[in-house]
Amino acid sequence: MSPSRSLAALLAATTMLTAPALAQDASAERPGFAHIGSDLPHDPRIHYGELDNGVRYAVMQNDSPSGTASIRLRIAAGSLAEAEGEGGIAHYLEHMAFNGSENFEEGEMVRTLERHGLSFGGDTNAHTSFDETVYKLNLPNTDEDTFDVAMMLMRETAEYLTLADEAIDRERGIILSEMRSRNTLQYREILANWAFLTPQSGLVESMPIGTHDSVSGLTSEQIRGFYHTHYHPERAFVVIVGDLPVERAQAYVEQWFGDWESPREPGPIVRTSGPSTMTPGAVAQFADPDVMPSVSIAVQHPYADEPDNAATRRQTLVEQLGNRILSRRFRVLSHEPDATVQRGFVRSGKLQGSVETATIEIGGHQENWPANLAIAEQELRRALEHGFSEAELERELVELRAHYESEADAADSAETHSRFGGLTREIIQAYDSDRVMMHPADQLAWFETASQDVTAEEVTEAFRANWTGYENPLVFLSTTQEVEDLETQVANILAESRAVAVEAPEDDGDLEFAYTDFGEPGTVVSDVTLDEEDARLVRFANNVHLNIKRTDFTEGEVQIVARVGDGALSLPRRDEGLRRLALNLLNSGGLEAHTSLELDRILAGSGIGSRLFFAEDSSSIRLSGTAPVDRMPDLLNLLTAYTTAPGMREDAGERYKDRLSTWYPTHDSTPMGVANREIPRLIRSGDRRFGFDDLDNFLDADHAEAAAWLEEQLTRGAIELTVIGDVDPDAVIAEVARTFGAVNTRPEARGSYPEQTALVFPDGNETPVTFTHTGEADQALLRVYWPTPDGTDLQTGRAMRVLRGLVRNRMVDEIRERTGAAYSPGVGMYSDPEFPGYGYIFVHLELEPEGVPGVLEQVDMVASELRTGSIGEDEFQRALRPIVGDLESSTQSNGYWDYVLSDAQSGGWGLDDHRTRASGYEAVTLEDVQELARQVFAEGNAVRVQILPEDTAGDAGDSADGVY
Repeated sequence: MSPSRSLAALLAATTMLTAPALAQDASAERPGFAHIGSDLPHDPRIHYGELDNGVRYAVMQNDSPSGTASIRLRIAAGSLAEAEGEGGIAHYLEHMAFNGSENFEEGEMVRTLERHGLSFGGDTNAHTSFDETVYKLNLPNTDEDTFDVAMMLMRETAEYLTLADEAIDRERGIILSEMRSRNTLQYREILANWAFLTPQSGLVESMPIGTHDSVSGLTSEQIRGFYHTHYHPERAFVVIVGDLPVERAQAYVEQWFGDWESPREPGPIVRTSGPSTMTPGAVAQFADPDVMPSVSIAVQHPYADEPDNAATRRQTLVEQLGNRILSRRFRVLSHEPDATVQRGFVRSGKLQGSVETATIEIGGHQENWPANLAIAEQELRRALEHGFSEAELERELVELRAHYESEADAADSAETHSRFGGLTREIIQAYDSDRVMMHPADQLAWFETASQDVTAEEVTEAFRANWTGYENPLVFLSTTQEVEDLETQVANILAESRAVAVEAPEDDGDLEFAYTDFGEPGTVVSDVTLDEEDARLVRFANNVHLNIKRTDFTEGEVQIVARVGDGALSLPRRDEGLRRLALNLLNSGGLEAHTSLELDRILAGSGIGSRLFFAEDSSSIRLSGTAPVDRMPDLLNLLTAYTTAPGMREDAGERYKDRLSTWYPTHDSTPMGVANREIPRLIRSGDRRFGFDDLDNFLDADHAEAAAWLEEQLTRGAIELTVIGDVDPDAVIAEVARTFGAVNTRPEARGSYPEQTALVFPDGNETPVTFTHTGEADQALLRVYWPTPDGTDLQTGRAMRVLRGLVRNRMVDEIRERTGAAYSPGVGMYSDPEFPGYGYIFVHLELEPEGVPGVLEQVDMVASELRTGSIGEDEFQRALRPIVGDLESSTQSNGYWDYVLSDAQSGGWGLDDHRTRASGYEAVTLEDVQELARQVFAEGNAVRVQILPEDTAGDAGDSADGVY
């Protein structure tokens, strides 16, 4: 359960606030759905309604993935509804939803859902923001029993929570633990910036998580009072999206919420935040030794609420076009020789009903903030004085049009829910922000109409209006050390900068992609059909292997993945610094004929997206991309060019190292940052490919060595290509013959690197290895690792996945629910068939430093109980059912079929797993898991690691020095 949406989402929020401490009459007529009265058409697939008791709902039939559904219950009460002295109470109440109701004992809600195939955290979750609390269930099937249980739990949450004193007290520790884990450097920096931009608004004081003091002081009576005040039918919005008829979904809403009648009148909603005071010319700074330095200039405007209609959306579009153009100019500046600008962007919008802002932010080295402040002022003035060109405008319109076209093409295959979005989330967000949720085809039509008469002059005028008051901007500095006499320095820098004349930018002109002819098209020497998978495996005379599967999961889209060479296994040295440099040369070095900036211009509006990657344990370089089907030839041209003419420019490596020197110190600021740096190497007995050394190791990496290795792998390595999507397989073969099939002859198979695939798990320890961080003194991290079987046996891997789920459930019960010591105990595992004889499972816990020894004892106790066979049948089934429940829906994505087919001609691991996994999981028994537990949690195996604040570590454990 998160206390709010992501910080990035909060920055973009557009919800309305009224004046501070202004009570809204509970009996006042609620506004209708946003599409009522708007000239924007709502998505006709969504059926909106309201029950007689005031419960509103939106239901939608959607079969992607088939056989699944999502349910959401939104209550119109978030942190802005909290009265004085109630900070964090809405979020506290959200936590209590899983802690007992009239028909479910404490803890039984989650267990019941697990028996129906829902996993805790993944399928059962909730969030609280400024304006809402949302409860979430993702169902692996739509049978009546599962739906009835899910709807009953939602109704229990809405009306029948018991909110027992003991349960409330136990949950307090969990919430305080969550508060600690979210108190990151980035979070504190953003809060400081919000406080600067929204003075006197009360917004920062109303953060959904509350404060340590406010949460510690909340009483059971207050929490029950908030529940009875705000959880009422007329403040509820139920959303059901999934593979079931609309009529059935509506019937479920009526059945489970139609008789909800609160015996009390809903209380008034007290808005504790309101309009900001305008502070032109204000200057402030946020100083922390581990922050990534930046400087921003901004202007403020009073907040104005506006309806969602075609005119206001067009105005927002025009404003954002100017922001996009200037942001792109900053990207170009960051690529200039000796640039002080590492990153730069422009944004504008409404901040939670308190203020409207326009901001330019530039990141760079600490010592370059004066130069970057001057650059921000001059580039802003350049835009204001000379405006934007039609060519710049057209580029942005082309990219936006491609986005809307892609969304429209994929409308019928949009997912019900996903990790970062989905239709259910879109419906909730639109309702929360009083926006009309349109069908993607209608959004495209709106865009075409809205953009057809937009001119560069109009965009320039809107940009100027947005920056009214720029002569006296607000300046905010994030810095590693406090700058003395900041106001005077800022005034002098701006005065000097304003004396510099600015000229209109030059037009870059048009570019044509240089790589479209790769020679004589290749000849197919083998073409095999896999009937069971409805896929084709093709081999060309040059030994390029091609795997094809036609799907309709994302209509109108093709996904292409080329596995090239031998990946990091073939690096000349075990050195993470060398790998990261090579990776950045691949991504930022462009092609021989084009820089990365030129590629951006060439691909603008094409709908083509690409990702080039290889991890420290990779056995190939992965060149991947997606595109509209009609642009498949262009995507193939691009990916093939990387295997024939990679750029690997030295200046790309220098930019990477420059950025790295500002990014590297941030690792010390949190326990997690230190864990990412230190533990991967520790748990592999010092292997230098994992984790990383000090900054010098990165900076000393040699361009010539990295480029030579990368060129060898790309231009001479084996190639296995997988094409998946809404394609004609014969057309795919013809296009691949023209591109990859025409390149130089490649090896038939990847190389063998037995020395590089040898990993060693370290000896167990009784006393934890200790690392330190420089962040908050109340933050610590504990991890415990145990060696497991490797990844060479599929069935053992399946049993291990069940064991992982079982361990997670145990840790949640013992450490989260019983003691409240940790917010979200994590359990992970690693096994890769590339590394025989090596694997592990681990527990991850974010704690208070003084709580580490006690929690370590609990972890050891759980491991001991698992070792001695305490696993019961119900517990086993609750770990197994969520895995089995996801098997069918997981096959309904292009990503899954990439996994299945990507090595179909070079090992067939994915095919073997696909063909046996359903029967394999059904064959996993309680006895299998018990035997694994006895092996894995054998005494003396565990490697214990703790990360403590550097000022409090003392003699808490073994120093990491000499561990390797």
